[in-house]
Amino acid sequence: MVRDLFAIPASNTTVERLFSSSKNTVTDRRTSLSGKKDKDASINNKEQLKRKISTTNDEQDLFIEGKNNSLSSTMTK
Repeated sequence: MVRDLFAIPASNTTVERLFSSSKNTVTDRRTSLSGKKDKDASINNKEQLKRKISTTNDEQDLFIEGKNNSLSSTMTK
């Protein structure tokens, strides 16, 4: 039972995605970033990821909703 319970590896894809997206933020070419600017850039990047995820879900819901409406209107004709 313990093996089954603890067999799932601890992973947080959100944190891993944020870490991967920040790889181009602090490089040798961008050495003038201070700690505050670096933190602000990573926070902005995280917010953009949230917006993309929520927008994608909203657009998918609207697409499905529109598809259902067009199907019902063609069935009534």
